[in-house]
Amino acid sequence: MLGEIIGELHGRWNTNLEFYRQPKNTISVLDQRSAAPYRFGMSELRRIREAKGLSQQKLAELAGTSQPQIRRLEVGERELTKSWADRLAPFLDVRSEDLLYPPDRDSEITRTAEDEADLINVPPAGIVEVDVRAGMGGGGVVQHAYVRNGVEVTTVDALKPEPWLLPSSFVRDELRAPAARLVVLETQGDSMSPTIEPGERVFVDTGHRTPSPDGIYALRDRFGLVIVKRLQVSRGRDSARVRILSDNSNHPEEEVGLEEIEVVGRVVAAIKRH
Repeated sequence: MLGEIIGELHGRWNTNLEFYRQPKNTISVLDQRSAAPYRFGMSELRRIREAKGLSQQKLAELAGTSQPQIRRLEVGERELTKSWADRLAPFLDVRSEDLLYPPDRDSEITRTAEDEADLINVPPAGIVEVDVRAGMGGGGVVQHAYVRNGVEVTTVDALKPEPWLLPSSFVRDELRAPAARLVVLETQGDSMSPTIEPGERVFVDTGHRTPSPDGIYALRDRFGLVIVKRLQVSRGRDSARVRILSDNSNHPEEEVGLEEIEVVGRVVAAIKRH
């Protein structure tokens, strides 16, 4: 059935799905959260930083902290307190209040809404696809788009204009995650070959952001782009370490601290080309 569905969407493909099933009794707390519209989100700190053309690493160096700490502040894993705002604001050429109390952007959204090319209407059962080819702007800054879900307009990574629509029974029984929690990525490069070849699509459960169990995950690289890698976690006495692996032996592995990576979600299925 899936081959027929995908064939209608991409008639030039002869497709097959490979599934990466999560073993029982290993579901993390994050997997139990209620469904929410897909978004990577954009905090005011991130918005201002990117507008200034600064990377997380550069801002961290200026403020005398670490890149993972900046990431945690941007995604809400750590509260952006007044002391942090006071520390970061001078390097962003803003006031502390600008970070703590963002302005009302209704007018900005209204102006954007006038240009329907900038808006993507996501139906309740729609699965959005990140436009990885258009995701990188000049100067290494990740571009963003606007997406409307009902009456809500949010800022997200650059997206393809047409969401994927699949039978609800297939999403429930095979992908095993709500459509609002799923995102489609077109893989770039050959680092995961032969498991996932360049240009093949993967479905990512953005609710599964803890790399347990070991498996294939989507994560952000140092430029803020989303990539697909195999992750293995090793737990030492002091902290957890993560091996970032490529299935292609021509690509070296990397090992980092768990707090140093930003997991977007777990790959639950891949569409293979034949």
